[in-house]
Amino acid sequence: MTIIPLGLIGLLSGGDDDPAPAVDGGEDEADLLRGDAGDNDISGDAGDDLILGFNGDDLLQGDAGVDLLVGDNGTDTLLGGAANDVLLGGAGNDQMSGDAGNDLLVGGAGDDSMAGGAGADVLAGMDGANTLDGGAGNDVLIGLTPDSASPGDVLDDLDRNAFITAVEARYGAISGPVESRVLNNLFNVGGEASEDRLIGGDGDDVLVGDRGDVMTGGAGADIFSALVPPVPDDPADPNFGQVVRVEDFNPAEDRLEVLVESQAGVDIVVEQQDQGVMVTVDGADVVYLPGLRADQLNAADIVRTRV
Repeated sequence: MTIIPLGLIGLLSGGDDDPAPAVDGGEDEADLLRGDAGDNDISGDAGDDLILGFNGDDLLQGDAGVDLLVGDNGTDTLLGGAANDVLLGGAGNDQMSGDAGNDLLVGGAGDDSMAGGAGADVLAGMDGANTLDGGAGNDVLIGLTPDSASPGDVLDDLDRNAFITAVEARYGAISGPVESRVLNNLFNVGGEASEDRLIGGDGDDVLVGDRGDVMTGGAGADIFSALVPPVPDDPADPNFGQVVRVEDFNPAEDRLEVLVESQAGVDIVVEQQDQGVMVTVDGADVVYLPGLRADQLNAADIVRTRV
């Protein structure tokens, strides 16, 4: 399933070809800024910066330039700034804002709050109960919980070695805690389904979720994608009975798709349930659309996408 492409690496390839050494404060050129175990307040200023927070509750600000901000452990605040930035929250309950530009925000472990701001942004919540707000622009919001056993791993197309190579080429060699504590967390995330809230905002957005997620597209013609997971057999399982909830589906302009392992023989049924519509796939409840009537949505119009 291709959700986050290797275009991320392209965000790291622009600007000065000679990476600057690590410094304590931001300059007008490309900086590599490292925090420590305490609570750090680091600003990149102008230039394309790599800012590493590590432990502690950090405030990382990219300001101008194409920046890569890594919060790591702690309750961090990451602010991207004006250009196309990459924000990686890491462990902890983080606050992340891309601001202007076409940004990539990846939450990691913890209950994160993510705002894309202006621009065509990609927000991926990862583990935890996250809130994703795309803001203005045509955004992609991903509420899936990555799991090595799941077909919905949103980082499948983000090659670890290629990512490291791109970072080293842009900012210099990285090793030790950067790789072991940050990149390992990014590329090895798994767990139970979590209850994410995805808010598209203005623009034509793509919202991707799984069990327990609540999606609101906002203005524009939006695409709502729901992963069809294996149905837990045990009612005591925390994922038992969880569905995706789409709050503002408009049949006239929005599109609903289900993400399945195979498109062959998939049985989709649309039926009235309480004050809304339930979409079932092969007998399992998958998506609930409140405020809709069954005659407003045809099962044949629901897109089946193989993952």
